[in-house]
Amino acid sequence: MKFEGASRFPTRNFPYHRNASGLSRDGLADPLKDIPTGAAARFILGIDRKASVLDPRAEASPVNDAFAKLVLAPGHRPETLLELLAVLDAVVGPDALPDQRIYRVADGGQIAWDPSTADLDRHLRLVVTRHREQDAEIFVSTAPPFNSSGISLQVFAWDPVAGAYNF
Repeated sequence: MKFEGASRFPTRNFPYHRNASGLSRDGLADPLKDIPTGAAARFILGIDRKASVLDPRAEASPVNDAFAKLVLAPGHRPETLLELLAVLDAVVGPDALPDQRIYRVADGGQIAWDPSTADLDRHLRLVVTRHREQDAEIFVSTAPPFNSSGISLQVFAWDPVAGAYNF
């Protein structure tokens, strides 16, 4: 992706503050507030002013990663890790991502405990990767309980057309 006349990393100095979605430019409306529940949207912080709803089923979809193709395009909208893994487990054929690795990540786990860090949130997160052979194509980050739609489910996947990860 080439940005003419712009910084190569436009999000590094992007002015934002917390809002309903967690993203907002100073003085502008929340860019994600009009996205319907269950919709897939494109919003590139520092590039887009407003999110736009994507149709992953469209023939010329701008999103070409494994998550978009295997999960979103068929109409699935998993809200939990267990739902997402069930969708991926059901995929067969050359596009399937049958292999899985699981990692535990400790937020704040490398910060030594002492009275000044006693209130630090040190919860554990789980990172799940799905792949065929060695290269992971889908990454999922979440925390227990894994069947709760109230827990954040973050997914990013490699888009070979764009040569970048979609989040």
